[in-house]
Amino acid sequence: MYFSEVRPQEEITQQLRTLTTGKLRLYALIDAAHTATKLQMIRQHVSFDAALGLFAGMPEQDAQSAGPFLLQLNPFETTHEARISWLIKAQILAPCVTWIWSEAIPSVLHRHLQQQLIAKLPDGNEALLRFYDPRVLQQLLTTLFNTEQTKALLGPIVRWHWYLPETGQQAYSTDTTAVS
Repeated sequence: MYFSEVRPQEEITQQLRTLTTGKLRLYALIDAAHTATKLQMIRQHVSFDAALGLFAGMPEQDAQSAGPFLLQLNPFETTHEARISWLIKAQILAPCVTWIWSEAIPSVLHRHLQQQLIAKLPDGNEALLRFYDPRVLQQLLTTLFNTEQTKALLGPIVRWHWYLPETGQQAYSTDTTAVS
């Protein structure tokens, strides 16, 4: 699906509301490793108090402030309206937000995503897998990963959206009945 460049914010907001129904929870996965200015803008308008840092308790914990954060959102609550609006603005300015729909509660999804951070390389070494960066996520899901690797990364995730200015809105879904 491609969102027009004329009003991507309105179209993304509508898509978020359309897909957040029933048991599905909406999450924003925020890549905080962007320039200080963009991160400062996000933090001014989006409280990270309820966010779960993916680097917490990991060897990368010292870099937590620049790491990925998982934040549960409800697009129907007025208190979240401003958060969602600012996250959409941020994702349009820079690839730093992806949207996840899952039935999993925050702690379960957080644990799953943490388990995906470290990739085992063929030579036995380990590397940080930056799937929380939409540019990397797109390559993993569309080109690099086989079916088994994709299933492992997605786990309890039903749908994962991201926006890149050069390609527009992209989505990967394990739910064949989901809105495309």
